[in-house]
Amino acid sequence: MKDLTAARKYSSVLFDLAKEKNEVQETGACLKLLKESYKAIPEFRAFLFSFRINNKQKIEALSAVFGDEFTDLLSKFMKTLFENKRQDLITDISNSYNLKAMESKNQLLVTAVTHEKLTDELTDSVKKSLEKFFDKDVIIESTVDPSIIGGIKLRIGNTVIDGSVRGSLARLRQTLLN
Repeated sequence: MKDLTAARKYSSVLFDLAKEKNEVQETGACLKLLKESYKAIPEFRAFLFSFRINNKQKIEALSAVFGDEFTDLLSKFMKTLFENKRQDLITDISNSYNLKAMESKNQLLVTAVTHEKLTDELTDSVKKSLEKFFDKDVIIESTVDPSIIGGIKLRIGNTVIDGSVRGSLARLRQTLLN
């Protein structure tokens, strides 16, 4: 089981160091690439966890693969992860880091799930409403899920606002059962 508290601590330290070095955006971009590679490529995960490859060789390989985007800060950070055997936290560290970077810019990430792709007009309308309510610059990530039938489901951090037809039907069913 992953340790989200540890991931948050790692990301917090990395964010503070990146901020000191004025590398917040670069670090976040490379961390995102590491996360995506970790999630999508089984061989990459095997490489990160391999006992046959020492930590120095892993850092050199990452530097060669990611090039200039793999900064000295990330090199030292990954070395620390390898030494502590916490490579499994890369995805959670990246997600937490991204949230910290967005908070520092007064931004809020909202995931909108709809039955069909959101139109630009509806996206702008939802964005304006949320910006007014939260007093933050809202960034909307839109995903499609045909199972929600209609309406919209919003995820804001750990909060879900379910305005979908499927959610309404589930609530109605629960009410009728009680």
